[in-house]
Amino acid sequence: MTKQYDLVLWISLLSVLTIFALVANTTFSNPRENISRGVKYFEDSKQSLDIISVQTLPQNLWQQEQSDVLSFAMTKHPYWLTFDIAPAENKDSWLLELDYALLDKVSIWFFNEQEIISEYHVGDAKVFIQRPLEHEKFLFSTPSREQTLRVIIRVQSGGALKIPLRLWQESSYLVYSGEQSIVMGLFFGFMAAMGLSNLFFFITTRLNTFLIYSAYVLCLALSLAALHGLGYKYLWPNSPWLQEHSTTLFASATTFFAVIFTDLLLDVKSHSPRLSKVLKASAGLLLLCLLIGLFLPHALFVKGFLFIFILLILLIFSVGIWLWAKGVPLAKLYTLAWLAPFLSGFAASLDNLSLIKLDISYHYLLMIGASIETSLLALVLA
Repeated sequence: MTKQYDLVLWISLLSVLTIFALVANTTFSNPRENISRGVKYFEDSKQSLDIISVQTLPQNLWQQEQSDVLSFAMTKHPYWLTFDIAPAENKDSWLLELDYALLDKVSIWFFNEQEIISEYHVGDAKVFIQRPLEHEKFLFSTPSREQTLRVIIRVQSGGALKIPLRLWQESSYLVYSGEQSIVMGLFFGFMAAMGLSNLFFFITTRLNTFLIYSAYVLCLALSLAALHGLGYKYLWPNSPWLQEHSTTLFASATTFFAVIFTDLLLDVKSHSPRLSKVLKASAGLLLLCLLIGLFLPHALFVKGFLFIFILLILLIFSVGIWLWAKGVPLAKLYTLAWLAPFLSGFAASLDNLSLIKLDISYHYLLMIGASIETSLLALVLA
């Protein structure tokens, strides 16, 4: 058993390093035009505008984005965006990418002067197959660009409103997309292998800790699959309802198993029965959140859940530090294992609440944090 687990650990650590290297390469080195800076936007607080009336808005009502990260606080109001795309120097096909998979409603119009030459209406409120290009991101083919194109976009969503816009040459995007597929395949294959291998260890040892850890890893993988849009593409493409609630449901389940795992692995009850009861009560609160999340609108639920999520991450981390200070042997490595997801999850939550703006997509931060943590927790279990 020990030799088998050592082999799993070495493969896991190699996978983590590979994922980290590929994420760094594909995230920062690919040629693309980020067009978020300079985009004009308007919040339709009365939800009264259509594509005709928005064109007559006075220029002084539009605001201009000054950063490379186009994101807004959670709101039920739609935002209108407008920008120009310069004429292309060649006849290659071009794609406009909206690199955030969790938007409920997205409408986009391409104008040649005052004439609409193409339009698309997509989003998580529609089944996946209705997308013009069946991709986990929102991709749109741009019309022929012999002259300047004007683009108008309407975006509305119940969660965070992130709108990273990029213009790609189609041939470049195919290369980039292929690299991304390798990264995602390695990461989710790694997570599935860790989850299933620990399920096997539970079957052979009958130790509940392995079962809880397996459930934690698999729920974490499903949470990240939902964030990347891969869950909607491959697992529940015909369920807009599940897509709307998937991130909070799987995140609630992930955090629930993390709390239970902490209590079991570190044997908190033997050091502090009261603290063990706090952890169990927190787990019960997460189950309640999971049930409430099935019925409440996503926009109403997600803010409260993110604050609870941050508090529980702090609780788990604090328990590890306290037991480390008391000299519990496993607590040191366990706390270090939680450091990476603690930092990435905390930053992602603040980014979703629009309290900070990250230059890198928080999806990749969560992937790296999850990979490091999963390997180190496997070491703790060994």
